[in-house]
Amino acid sequence: MNEVTRILSAIEQGDPSAGAQLLPLVYDELRKLAAQKLAQEKPGRRCRRPPWFTKDMLALDDALTKLANTDRQAAELVKLRYFVGFTVPEAAAALGISPRSADFLWAYARTWLQKELHP
Repeated sequence: MNEVTRILSAIEQGDPSAGAQLLPLVYDELRKLAAQKLAQEKPGRRCRRPPWFTKDMLALDDALTKLANTDRQAAELVKLRYFVGFTVPEAAAALGISPRSADFLWAYARTWLQKELHP
């Protein structure tokens, strides 16, 4: 059983600390996949992105860092929802909180990020 599967099993069994272990593994795996994909590209070939893409991603990263400094759990919830693709109940289980608490935290995080990204 690989590490991600083990952690997902622990989340299903209600282990409140398992969610915190999952996000770094998923991020690391995504970074590895991206590096592998880039390594397969022909030398000198660059990925074409719209000019706004990099700017928006940097702004989102900065906003998530600020949110984490204000409310770490809210930032973790956003990462689980956006980057891992968890539903609110799945993210709640991963964070060891109730789905109702996750709903409130999700509303707070969305509002906070909206104000931060679009003052």
